[in-house]
Amino acid sequence: MSAPALACPACAAPLDSSAREPLCTLTCPQCGATVPPENSFDHFTIVETLGVGGMGSVYKARDTRLDRFVALKLLRRELSADPAEAALLEQEARLTAAINHPHVIQVYSAGHAREQLYLVMELVAHGSLDDLIAEGARVPENDILRTGLQIARGLQAAHEKGLIHRDVKPANILFAHPDTAKISDFGLAIATGQDAEAAREIWGTPYYVAPERLNNEPEDFRSDIYSLGATLFHALAGRPPIEGETTSASELRKLKNHPPDLRQLVPEISPATASVIQQMIAPDPAHRFRSYAQLIAALEHATKPIIPKTRSRAPLIVLVLVLVLAALYLAPRNKAPVPILPAPSASPPAALPIIPPPAADAEANAAAEKARAQEERELLTREAPTWQKALAEAQTQIARYDFPAALAPIHAAPVTAPFLLRAQSNERQKIEWLIAWKTQLIADLNAKRFQAEVPINQITYLGAEKADPARITFRLPFGTAPVEWTRIPAQTLLQISLSVFKPDAPDAPERNWLAAAFAAATGQPEAARPLARAAAEARPAYREQLPLLLPE
Repeated sequence: MSAPALACPACAAPLDSSAREPLCTLTCPQCGATVPPENSFDHFTIVETLGVGGMGSVYKARDTRLDRFVALKLLRRELSADPAEAALLEQEARLTAAINHPHVIQVYSAGHAREQLYLVMELVAHGSLDDLIAEGARVPENDILRTGLQIARGLQAAHEKGLIHRDVKPANILFAHPDTAKISDFGLAIATGQDAEAAREIWGTPYYVAPERLNNEPEDFRSDIYSLGATLFHALAGRPPIEGETTSASELRKLKNHPPDLRQLVPEISPATASVIQQMIAPDPAHRFRSYAQLIAALEHATKPIIPKTRSRAPLIVLVLVLVLAALYLAPRNKAPVPILPAPSASPPAALPIIPPPAADAEANAAAEKARAQEERELLTREAPTWQKALAEAQTQIARYDFPAALAPIHAAPVTAPFLLRAQSNERQKIEWLIAWKTQLIADLNAKRFQAEVPINQITYLGAEKADPARITFRLPFGTAPVEWTRIPAQTLLQISLSVFKPDAPDAPERNWLAAAFAAATGQPEAARPLARAAAEARPAYREQLPLLLPE
């Protein structure tokens, strides 16, 4: 489709609009009149510009065919005419579409119109990590750890598909909700083992690119770990790990070989957080984390491990359980904690002799531990009612399928007791899965993939026409009828969500996991168990999270 013919509204002179970008005005060369901007492109209505880069622009747009808002990425015309660039955009669409994960931006489709290639993606409305950093305010440590944990899980999903992102940076970490981060832009991604030069080497931002890329050495998933670590470092410290405007590879290598100490820049950062990030940005890949599972475990440790807790509708019973579990958790232990093993190094440090503490010191430590446990029990007793109120508010919103609203009281609960912080992190993760489940189901129904009888309140519908966060429009023999989500039984919604994909589809494990999260949250544990276990068998990343979704 070529650009539509355009004439000056003042003098009727023909105008060349072939190079005009959406939302840009034109000036008539004959009379100087200004031609209003155009806001249409193919079957999309352009709403606003979200970003402009070297390869093109990204817009917020409404898909007029499916009646939904999307992010529309337009490749510049001169690049669209280049077969190599066209192949790269198609590769980005293909690679990203292969990953179905709550923390990876979803790609819907790709196309060509008006001599431009375009990519249609999931729209997220809460900006990027780069925006937060640009505001100048230091992002709270817990928020950054949560973001890092989510992006690590998204990168792990990409790695399981055999992909390396190669451009992890704050601008490519987007927020679907204030507490839900997603990794975007797989335009530079390559398959594991693929030669980067053959895949058209494009350097990432110097602040975040891994040292091995500067040395033209082979790269793997640990290069993405470095870039994520440099990104988290920047967010926490307010400055990247290296400073300076040099683009010289040799100068950048020198800077990256001596990363700064995060705790010297931000003394209030916890030792666990600083340790994780310093290991992520180790100059030698062999000294970084050996797997995403190891990285995720370290990030979870830094954010205080999640202790599974069963949701209950009886606040008093839950309060008693919380106090009992906390007492057990805070009771003195005879076993020493399991140490976190450091990454292997070229020359292991010599073993140090273990010197037992003097008896007096041991007694003082025991007294201090007892006092600390008592203080935490008192703190837990004071904060437990507030936490129960937040849980009750969240449960009310979950029953209405308004999952973002359910996340709000959990996120805002002012708890500081270690046990409750673990419970808070637990609830956040489960609600994020619910948000992803509903988002996926809406996308499926808008794609008109569901055609089956749906009995609701003595009316049998013949399938779904479209959906949005408030309602699902079902088909009838004589037309359509919108039905609010709150009127649809949870069992029916679960069956619909399981009917819109094939059991052998590549993304079936992810869909089964999200469906299991919905079933568990809506009182369908018998349905949740086989779905969660099937997902865990197919995706090792889910195995560690089974106790969180299906607490015994």
